[in-house]
Amino acid sequence: EGVYMVNLDTDVVIYSKNENEIYYPASITKIMTAVIVLENCSNLDATVRIGYDATNEFWGSDLNKQGASNAALEAGQTNITYRDCLYALMLASACEAANILALNLCGSIENFTQLMNSKAKQLGCLNTHFSNAHGLWEENNYTTPYDMYLISRYAYDRVPNFMEICDTYSHDFPANQYNPGGYTKFTTNALMTPSSDFYLDYVHGIKTGSIDVYYDKDGNTHSGGRCLVTTAQKNGYTYLLVTMQAPFYDGDGNSYNYAALDHYNLYEWVYKSFTYKEVVTQGEICTELDVEQGEEDR
Repeated sequence: EGVYMVNLDTDVVIYSKNENEIYYPASITKIMTAVIVLENCSNLDATVRIGYDATNEFWGSDLNKQGASNAALEAGQTNITYRDCLYALMLASACEAANILALNLCGSIENFTQLMNSKAKQLGCLNTHFSNAHGLWEENNYTTPYDMYLISRYAYDRVPNFMEICDTYSHDFPANQYNPGGYTKFTTNALMTPSSDFYLDYVHGIKTGSIDVYYDKDGNTHSGGRCLVTTAQKNGYTYLLVTMQAPFYDGDGNSYNYAALDHYNLYEWVYKSFTYKEVVTQGEICTELDVEQGEEDR
């Protein structure tokens, strides 16, 4: 339903659709989470505290928080760093990693989301509000394709280590109680997955997001959707693409990754359809004209 696609070399908007409409961002919320951590953590290799305060909400009565994506990080584990959590956040879309980062950096989720909202305002986001660090559905966690472009563009251009992390295919995690030999988590981005039907070797990052259904405060069920933010580099051109609220299911009720399909098709189209050519160089004289009553005659 919402699209914003920009050529990063020229700042030309290639395609937009409902770019200022408000949608629920799901896990592309984690882009801002990563920005806040990367800009405020002085040592990414310091270990973090993992307490039940980071995981309890996923086992409570809130249906919107149950079954959350995770990276198998365990309460009481002492060998996980901020860097590990960032890879868990951006590759595996780990919701417990989002809470761990927020609690370790700011002491509470509320304090962390204040930083998120302050940063969004600083970047010029007019229709964005974050109420959590992971993107699981809450009524006051929302944004627009354009605002998410502003956040992602800032992260891409200005935040050290951001693209290195989100453009990684897999990350090895240290051993814990249930994984005594250690384990590996892989990106959820189908366009970066070689075995996927949507794989494009020129796509880099950034973040997936999906909510199949969500429940409002009255317990009513609503259809969710898929979000995706990616960048692409090919033939000397770089693009950033934000899509929001792609269908989660096909007409037969089967789960299907329409967000990945849209990105695949848009990138294949843009690289076949658009080139930039220098028409005139700065300072080049193309022709001369007579000027009447001017300061110069020609």
